Amino acid sequence: MSPHSVTERARCPEGIGLIFFDLDGTVYRDFSTISERTFAAFDAVKARGTVLVAASGRSLRFMPPPLEAWGGLDYFIGANGVCTYDVRTGECLHEGAIPPDAALEIMRITDDLDAAWLAFYDDIVMREEKSHYYLALEMRRTGIPDARAYGFFSAEELEEVYHVDVSGANIFDLPMVEDLAPFIREHQGSIHKLAATFPSVAATEEAFIRLKGLPIVEAAHTAGVEIEVSAAGFTKGSSSAWLARRLGIPRERTIAFGDAGNDVSFAGNVGKLIAVGDRSPALVAVADEVAPPIEEDGVATWIESHIDLFGAEL
Repeated sequence: MSPHSVTERARCPEGIGLIFFDLDGTVYRDFSTISERTFAAFDAVKARGTVLVAASGRSLRFMPPPLEAWGGLDYFIGANGVCTYDVRTGECLHEGAIPPDAALEIMRITDDLDAAWLAFYDDIVMREEKSHYYLALEMRRTGIPDARAYGFFSAEELEEVYHVDVSGANIFDLPMVEDLAPFIREHQGSIHKLAATFPSVAATEEAFIRLKGLPIVEAAHTAGVEIEVSAAGFTKGSSSAWLARRLGIPRERTIAFGDAGNDVSFAGNVGKLIAVGDRSPALVAVADEVAPPIEEDGVATWIESHIDLFGAEL
């Protein structure tokens, strides 16, 4: 397979040639905005030939509108590493999936913990109804309006019942069923990612212990009461390493930014891992540096402070 033409523009080994960045909680705030300062930092490194890659639990069709409108993104790693896309052509370059039978077995293993499951397919995201209730419990427990709730509640419910300000938020509706298992049996498409919410943090931690030992999947405790599960061998980190090899960019010339448990896999797969804020102890434990949180434009702050590592403008 021939290298992508963008390799010719990457300033390697003279400077950092490849940046991977998570979206929600890292650069995309409250399901509504990416700061102008962040885009200015991205423009500055792109002018130096650096390749920019979003690496998210989202699928490509849920790319944040501000990022899509900016138009400077080169690649998109979706569903926690399951799908790697060339953004300009829309081509899927690297893909893995969970077979339906394996998905049903994963759900069975946590059945006694009363999980609420979501299944992410290429063409649809389907969720169980009780995920609605669990996110409400988590918002009440923490006292923090959870941006993830924007995908599960109507704008009216968020504002009137849970007192969450949704002005300017990118609200999208996800179809739901009472029980996801029959849908998986009938749909029979391969699943890019499973996600589950639980009624308590204790139940979530127990589920993570059970799932992380399974050889057929990769499990990540992202935060609070949520776990995400993808196909074995496909994580943000492994797909980032795969893309760097494809582009001919040495690992030591790559960096990654993240804020949650599903960013831990970057460790050892990139030259430097920067945690954005300290809300995930698991991520902070393996990160090379900790940048300010998203509220303080942590990604932009780090890039501005290290712009000399990106080489001269082309």
